[in-house]
Amino acid sequence: MNEDDEQKAYTWETAYADALNIREVLKEDESGSIEKAVAKLILDEKLKKRFRDRPANVRLGIIRYLYIIIDCSQAMTDKSLFPSRIMVTTKVLNQFLEKFSEQNPISQTGVIVCKDKRAEKLVPLTGNIRIVKEGLTILSEAFCYGEFSLHNSLMIAMKSLRDYPGHASREILVVVASLSTCDPCNIFSTIELLKRYNIRCSVISLAAEVFIFKKLCSITSGGRHNVIMDKVHFETVINDHTIPPIVRKNAESSVIRMGFPFHEIVKVPSFCLCHQSEAATPFGRGFFCPQCGARYCSLPIECRVCRLTLISAPQLARSFQHLMPLPAFEEVDITSETCFACAKTVEVKGFSCKECHATFCIDCDLILHDSLQICPSCSNQEPVTKKINPFDLKFNRVKRAVLDEKKQNLHVGTPGLSKKLANEKRQRILAAEWKNLKKTNKIIDQRFGENDRKISEEDRQIRRFTAERLKHFKTDKFQLADELLHLAEEVNLTHKGSALTSIEKYDRPVSDDEEEDGEIHSDIVTAAHFGGGKVEKDVFDQGSKRKDIIADLIMQTKQMRHEKQLVRDEIEDMTEQLDEKWRKLMASGAINNLAQKNANKANKSTNQSSDYYDRLLLELRSSNEKRGTAGERIKTEQEIAFEEKKRLDLLEKRRLSRVAESDPEVVSLELEAKNKRGKEKRLSANFEVKYDSDGNLIDSHKVEKAQIKVIQIGESFDDEEATNNNDENANVHTSDEVYDAMLNENGEIADEFTELENSTVDDLPFVFPFPKSYVDLRKLLDDHPASKCKLILDRIVKYYHPSLCEGNKKRLLHLFILLLRFYDDLSKESLPKIDTMGCLIKVLHTLLKFDTEHGTRCVRAVLRQQYRAHSKRLHLIFGFRFIALLKLVFCLFPVTGAFHPVCTPMLAFTCNLIANARIDCLKNAARMVCTRGNSTPTGVFFVGRKERGIRTVTDSYISNIFTSSENAFCREKISCFLLMVYMVLLQITDATLEIDIRATFDENPTRPICKLLSRLPRENYPIKLNEFLIEVKKLLEEELSRNSGITQLKRPRPPKKMLQFLEPSVDEGYGQKKIKKKLDKKTEIKNLTRKYKKEMRSTTLLLDKEKKKYILIYHESIFRLKQAEQAEKDRMRRLKTKQLIRSLQGQESEYKKNQYTKSLN
Repeated sequence: MNEDDEQKAYTWETAYADALNIREVLKEDESGSIEKAVAKLILDEKLKKRFRDRPANVRLGIIRYLYIIIDCSQAMTDKSLFPSRIMVTTKVLNQFLEKFSEQNPISQTGVIVCKDKRAEKLVPLTGNIRIVKEGLTILSEAFCYGEFSLHNSLMIAMKSLRDYPGHASREILVVVASLSTCDPCNIFSTIELLKRYNIRCSVISLAAEVFIFKKLCSITSGGRHNVIMDKVHFETVINDHTIPPIVRKNAESSVIRMGFPFHEIVKVPSFCLCHQSEAATPFGRGFFCPQCGARYCSLPIECRVCRLTLISAPQLARSFQHLMPLPAFEEVDITSETCFACAKTVEVKGFSCKECHATFCIDCDLILHDSLQICPSCSNQEPVTKKINPFDLKFNRVKRAVLDEKKQNLHVGTPGLSKKLANEKRQRILAAEWKNLKKTNKIIDQRFGENDRKISEEDRQIRRFTAERLKHFKTDKFQLADELLHLAEEVNLTHKGSALTSIEKYDRPVSDDEEEDGEIHSDIVTAAHFGGGKVEKDVFDQGSKRKDIIADLIMQTKQMRHEKQLVRDEIEDMTEQLDEKWRKLMASGAINNLAQKNANKANKSTNQSSDYYDRLLLELRSSNEKRGTAGERIKTEQEIAFEEKKRLDLLEKRRLSRVAESDPEVVSLELEAKNKRGKEKRLSANFEVKYDSDGNLIDSHKVEKAQIKVIQIGESFDDEEATNNNDENANVHTSDEVYDAMLNENGEIADEFTELENSTVDDLPFVFPFPKSYVDLRKLLDDHPASKCKLILDRIVKYYHPSLCEGNKKRLLHLFILLLRFYDDLSKESLPKIDTMGCLIKVLHTLLKFDTEHGTRCVRAVLRQQYRAHSKRLHLIFGFRFIALLKLVFCLFPVTGAFHPVCTPMLAFTCNLIANARIDCLKNAARMVCTRGNSTPTGVFFVGRKERGIRTVTDSYISNIFTSSENAFCREKISCFLLMVYMVLLQITDATLEIDIRATFDENPTRPICKLLSRLPRENYPIKLNEFLIEVKKLLEEELSRNSGITQLKRPRPPKKMLQFLEPSVDEGYGQKKIKKKLDKKTEIKNLTRKYKKEMRSTTLLLDKEKKKYILIYHESIFRLKQAEQAEKDRMRRLKTKQLIRSLQGQESEYKKNQYTKSLN
């Protein structure tokens, strides 16, 4: 083997060249023709496409998400495929999309193009193939330039496919013409990511075989790599990808919600979600989502509103055939039979179905396995029902209820009663079946308005809802009309011609001072009937009759009754007016202070032993806050923001007017204008019309106006004082004026007045200019405390709410950046303002709601800045700036176990800081140990080990342990350092004895500490340290003795003696059976046959007996029913016969009478 042969063996053309050996493939026959060779070549190619090795029961991915990556580099403009590679690719892809949508109707397809080392989505994943074809129309030779990048293309496809569910098949098809790829990182790591997400990648190369492309296909879940030779070969290769791939065995299964919309006519102009910019013309057609009612032009598609997959039934059936593919047919050498499908003679080889043994040709076999996935011969055969063996049937009768008690037979000895109950039971069972025999049920739709086409769908639903509510709703306990709603739809109970429901007042409360009882007054009756002895002359004149006198008395009585009724109506009107005014005052909150005072007095007067319920009821009665009613709707965010801005403008105007009051000229001018307006208002409000005794109009300025003095409860009022002091009371307002003043001043701006009172101390504006830069923000907030900073920022956020103006959102996002920078700068200061930082956190949380993504990017930028600063000095202990940022992240974002773009990097950064921090000073170590409440045993264990290197240290070092500076400690020896740490640990142990350490630990930790302290070499320690050690050890022993468990003293119990059992006597030969003689085979068969015939005979007899019994009972019941029906028919026949005879007798008598009269004439 020479070098040329060795080099040829490793080239990719070898496999293709071997298949194209013309001399070996195209051999001439005896006549010199190559037709047979070509036919054999075609047959071999078809045989390769058969799925001979495909398993029978396999599940295919009917839901596929496929991304087609198209190489748009300079290599696609090559003319090797006429007219160019990009044009041929576009044409082949259009044909492929048609077949792909036909074979995979509920799958989705997208297109990614890569040019100039940059990849972008040309068409996102969609189920509408028309959109993908429209996207491919922009591909041309002018569109292709630059180099191809495989990594960038795969990353864009992977980011989109990794979020799709696992039950779907995620695939990538790469159509590439370039022989190289320009990637920014290691391409093999990208391939591993694709393998982890179970994304199958296939490559179709238009030029040659490339190693990295073939490696990509082999690693990612069994993809295919092909190199095309021409356009026809290109179509053949790409059409192989229309068949769904085999799903792995461990793939998850899930339920998918799908909707089946109807193809309806659109009667009115409507918008289609497929073409949102165009309005559909009326009397068109469209598909409407059954869940949300959205309109679409074609199926399948995913609803953009409710995310429901919309599909038609034929498309789903076409997809379902891939779940159970047709098993491969068996190859048979038959040349005389015809194909079952196309009825052609099988010339070379036939393929037989393993179930029905029908024979098919090679072409029909390919169609059945590629498209139909069903055998036509098996579907025509009738299913064979397997004969059931009656001995295999098992019946389990429930003798009695398991949970209930056993029922006693109460009909023992009463055959007549038992027979009666049995007949009733048969009437309920057999008779019902007999009556329904050969009859069909009819379902009647009794829903309200279902068959009434005059009622619209909305009216029909409203009426149904109203009728359903009326069934469960009753207005009043004593309204009789509600009781009769189930009897008739319209029941009107009336009284003297008027409905009872129209009467609003069923009773009228009568006071004690009313004398009306519906009759004539007693004095008048006495004077009229009995004279009374003293009757006035104007009442009873001498010339008047008694009848006229009684009529006059009746008229006077009616007049008095009418006057009383007028007074009563006036009182009721006044009461209603006062109630309305009281309700308005309660709703406005004008008497909150008065009610609060009354409530405080009531609370002081109540005893301490009063009931809690009484106190709560008193608080509820005394609270006069505004309450929402059922008629008030919830305001939108835009309305709330508009009202807040309006309120701030009003408060700012009042503040400016309050500031302007300091100028005397402005104050005088305002007072004059106010007095003038008030005078005109009072003149117009106090307009009165009065007439004199002759009916002439009196001038209102000349009439003295009646005034009502407002008197508080407990004051006395005298009429004489009122008449004498008219001038003094001239300035007193009427009750209506007082009410209007209270309602206007206290009710409308009660909350604003309180806010004005709070702001009068420092005169803080209500409207602030928006800070455009960081310097403006610092000038605005530096001179104010934390509470006022919070108030200023809240007013800015409310005044510049995004719903008020279009550019306010950008302003607030810029304010978020400024406040975040201000927060970071405060954390850098030596004495940070904690209160101001807390207020900034609240405002940042409010601003974060307007745009969460923008806030996330800003906080990540701050985190990135601190990480870069930390990466320069890894072992530096973190300061307050990092703690402030950690607190900010904790308050703004949810800290959960899931991935978060801010919290997860923050956690990693925190772990990195803690892991890399180094303690360079013993004071920091002691301070850290003091902050840890549960670190005492760990510290003692570390010091408790035998440090043989410690030598005797003089007492002078102990005084310098806690007084020396940090630099001095760095120069001491290691022995001083260890003693200092040991001293700190002993002090911590002494401090922990004062708290309840048993609540922190599961067991008492003092026991191991005592053991460790006893092992220490105390003879080498200084005197002061040794004394302190002895004191701590003594305290620990006391704590141990106090917390140790108490053991109760008991007498020792002697051990129990075990019973002495006798050993059993074992009989080895007990229970042995004699070995029976083995029968021969014929005798055994004979015995089994005899037993079978015996059992068969007894079973047959028992079945015949039961059958006869049930047949007899059935016939008896049917006979009784037929007899009853026949008796009913006979009765009706006899009745009709009697009626007929009776009518005929009458006719006969009339006929005889007519004949008799004729004979006489």
